[in-house]
Amino acid sequence: MPKSNRQSWQFWVGFLLAAGLVLANTSGLRAFDHQIAESMVQNPLRPASPSVESSVLQVAKQVTVRILKNQGGGSGVIIDRQGGTYKVLTCDHVVVSGSQDQTYQILTPDGKTHLGRRRPMSGLQGLDLAVVEFTSSNHYQVAVLGNSEEISIGKPIYVAGFPNYQPRDDGGLHITHDWGLRAFQFTTGNLSMRLSGPTLQRGYQLAYTNATSEGMSGGPVLNADGELIGIHGRGRVTIHGIETFRFTDGTLPSLELYEYMSPLSWAVPISAFQRPLEPRPTGRPFSTDPTQPSLPATPMPQNQ
Repeated sequence: MPKSNRQSWQFWVGFLLAAGLVLANTSGLRAFDHQIAESMVQNPLRPASPSVESSVLQVAKQVTVRILKNQGGGSGVIIDRQGGTYKVLTCDHVVVSGSQDQTYQILTPDGKTHLGRRRPMSGLQGLDLAVVEFTSSNHYQVAVLGNSEEISIGKPIYVAGFPNYQPRDDGGLHITHDWGLRAFQFTTGNLSMRLSGPTLQRGYQLAYTNATSEGMSGGPVLNADGELIGIHGRGRVTIHGIETFRFTDGTLPSLELYEYMSPLSWAVPISAFQRPLEPRPTGRPFSTDPTQPSLPATPMPQNQ
């Protein structure tokens, strides 16, 4: 075979082999993306009815607390009571500290503050979750833990918490550290995505369209029945780019999937917390204390 023909033949063989490898890798990536994104919303989103939203709002006001520290703060949700000791579930990054003796001010729905301390919990390693305890003789509503695996894509999602900042008319920001309960914020949206394969790092799996703000981390993510299905911890990402969406297996999403994921807010599902949680009674998400505001003891209207 002439030298020129042999070189041409070798070039095309090398080119085809390289193209085959690229196609194989792309195919694998798309298959991986498909596995992750199979739970992405396919149907039009439907807002909840006003009566459902109003009912869930009342639940959110009763179970959401604010966690204050010297610099900034976050939110949390009351998930258990043993005697006069309450447990608040929040994000690890809200209460992370260099000191094990760090204390926090817990602002409860009645406007009172309580001294809170972080409680070590086994089984939460690698998750952006933490538990803070406070004691009080007052009655506070305990959130009902729902099933985060059952909610369907496109269903209404509600997020509550206390933003650290609020916009001013002049374009600046108000610091809400001393606002008390006035800083409470309740947002509505829809479940847009659930990661069915590897999760994002620190356990994030549920993605939703709700607008959230700094300071709402640790706040409850509720379904239309007022049940706790997740802990909010990540807002819409614009700064750190695709690296923010690295999965627990070390991989990154495709650019197409990243562009879908980045405008969404994210939560750690309550199922990640329930595994190490000791069994506890469940009940309706309504206050039973006549001194506390309560919701009608009737089923919440179902969104159609």
